[in-house]
Amino acid sequence: MGVIKTLLGGIDNSYRSYTFTPEGAIVFLTYKCTSRCKTCNMWKRPLEGNELSWEEWKPIIEKLAQNNLQSIELFGGDALLRKDILIKMVQLCKQVGIRTFFPTNSNLMDEKTAMQLVEAGLGTIYFSLDEISSLNGSVRGVEDHFNKVNRAVQFIKKHRGSKKEPNMVCITTLSKLNYQMLDNFIEYANSIPFDMYMLRGLSEFNAKTIRSSAVNGIYPEPYFTSNDNGSNLFNKNEAEELLSKLKEVKSSAKKNCSVPVNMENMDILSIENLINGSYPKMKCQFCTTQMILTPNGDVVPCLYFNRYVIGNLKNQEVKQVWGNKKHREFCTQQRRCKVDICNYCSIKFYHKSFSATLSSLFNRVQQKILGVD
Repeated sequence: MGVIKTLLGGIDNSYRSYTFTPEGAIVFLTYKCTSRCKTCNMWKRPLEGNELSWEEWKPIIEKLAQNNLQSIELFGGDALLRKDILIKMVQLCKQVGIRTFFPTNSNLMDEKTAMQLVEAGLGTIYFSLDEISSLNGSVRGVEDHFNKVNRAVQFIKKHRGSKKEPNMVCITTLSKLNYQMLDNFIEYANSIPFDMYMLRGLSEFNAKTIRSSAVNGIYPEPYFTSNDNGSNLFNKNEAEELLSKLKEVKSSAKKNCSVPVNMENMDILSIENLINGSYPKMKCQFCTTQMILTPNGDVVPCLYFNRYVIGNLKNQEVKQVWGNKKHREFCTQQRRCKVDICNYCSIKFYHKSFSATLSSLFNRVQQKILGVD
């Protein structure tokens, strides 16, 4: 049944991509952030324009519902800096039948907020966990990251009780800063246990790649860049060690893990990929199926092109914006492999085409037949 569902999802993604029919949206409530991550510059981004009020966001969410969007990810920065809007948005999405996803660094998650999110009908909460206590600030740039995450997890778990939602998912982005602690992360994920534990590869974009990725004269401004003029990618020895650790995790997960471990965008990485930060080529359907809304209501076709504005839902309808001429010009360049940062981006693996889905399933079957862990 899972295979059939996966294949149908791939078919749906391909159809939506071909017809420029949005499936979901990522809504940036703010670019402000309470973390100071070593692998991200979001917190350094200059604040431009006004963040929309609830009175401005409400009709936008209603427009998205009228266009049959299935999901909305409520994003930041730290979206809990706009907690009043976050809770109301979850409530409204629940009412109009849109599933909500909320990633959090947990810095501002108190018990009252956890209770409100559960009661509002949040669909899935992603807890970003990139440190254990001994690393204390070396990845997230703030003290006590692990304890803040654990406290937030316990609050959500308490108020969810016997209910199935929100789905509790833990995500760790592996870099040279934390990969050696992988066993500790797995142990913690099992102790909760989460509904799923996701291991994700690092995306890191350098200045040369950014300069060669302009579309219609507009350059990307990806927030995944190193903040200390160095790199958080792996050297050869580190890459080999990580792949060995991941193989052990896959093997032990079948016997000893109480939580499903998802490493979908790590499975396909080679030592070379881990060293230079590249990802295997794959058609990206993100820019045709997932609307990105900035804090002032602008719509952009990619998370990393926040200045490539194709419209604004404050004063335009979805069908005036999504699939318009400027949008299609962007997608044409992307499909022709003219946007260099796409070679270093993992997002394409989360919204696969039917052909890519079929290929992924074939590889899994082949691994099982050959007994490859």
